[in-house]
Amino acid sequence: MLENILKKVTYHAAYDDSLADALSFAAESGFAGVQVALEAPQFFFEKYAPQQLAEIVGVRNRHKSLVSLHGPSQMCSLYEGNLYLGQGIFNYFRAMCTFAHKIGAGTLVLHLGSTTAFRSDDAPSLQMPRNMLAFYRTTLRENFQRLVDLVAGRFTVCVELFDLNLTAMDILQPFLDAGKVFLCWDIARMYNQKMMCNQQLEEYFWSNLPKVRQVHLHDVRDGNHYCVVGSGEIDFSRYLPRLAEADVLEYCIEVHPREKAQKSLDNLKSIIYGLQHSGKAD
Repeated sequence: MLENILKKVTYHAAYDDSLADALSFAAESGFAGVQVALEAPQFFFEKYAPQQLAEIVGVRNRHKSLVSLHGPSQMCSLYEGNLYLGQGIFNYFRAMCTFAHKIGAGTLVLHLGSTTAFRSDDAPSLQMPRNMLAFYRTTLRENFQRLVDLVAGRFTVCVELFDLNLTAMDILQPFLDAGKVFLCWDIARMYNQKMMCNQQLEEYFWSNLPKVRQVHLHDVRDGNHYCVVGSGEIDFSRYLPRLAEADVLEYCIEVHPREKAQKSLDNLKSIIYGLQHSGKAD
C-alpha cells in the first residue's frame, strides 16, 4: 500500500517559469504531476493565450500528468460578506473553474480564508465584537454553499487545514458528510515552531480520514516550515501508513524550489522503504 503513495506524488509549482516547463520537469524527475500555485504571477491564468493552453494540454497528455490547482491563500476569503468584494471573489472562482476544465485539472485546493480582526485591549483580548461572530458563521456557510453549487461536482474541492478553527470545522462537516467537498491535510502545519502539535486539528483529520483526498508534505526544521521532507522533525511514520490505506488522490510536496522538491521525493522514497522493512507499515 505504501508504494502506491509514490505513484501520486506531485510538487507545488511556484518557482517555475511556466506550467508547461513544470509539467516536463515533473515527468523527467519521477513526479506524477504538479499542483499549480495560482497566486504566483507567472500562473495568472487570464494571461494564457490559446496556443499556450494548447501547449500545456499537450505536455500533460504526453506525460499523462496529474494537475491540480491551489487557489489564492487569503485573497479569496469565504468569510467575505461585502457585496462587491464577494462578487469579485466568485468571479475569480468561476474563471478558475473554466481554466481548470481547459487544462484538465481534477482537483481544486482552497483555504477558507480568515475574518477581519479588530483586537481589543481587554483581558482576555477579543479579535472582534461578539455580535460579529454570528455574521461570519452565516456568511461562511452561505458562501461555501455558493461555491459547492458553482463547482457542481465537476472537480474535487479540497479544503486545506490552514486556518481551520472550531467554527469552520462545524460548518464544513455537513458538506464533508454529504460528499460535496473533501479535505487537504497539510501535516506539518499542525505543528508550531516549537513542534507542538495541534491535537484538535489532528483528531479532526483522523476522524475524517475517509474524506481526505489530498496531503501536503513538507518538514519543519529549526522552527521553519516548508523544508525538505526528511530533513526536519516531522515523524512521517505516524501518518503515511494510515494515509496509504485511505482514498488519497494526491500527495503534493510543498517544498521550493523544485530541486528541493526532488530531494524531498528521494527522501520520501527512503522513508517508505524504511517503513516497509521495519514492520511499521503494518
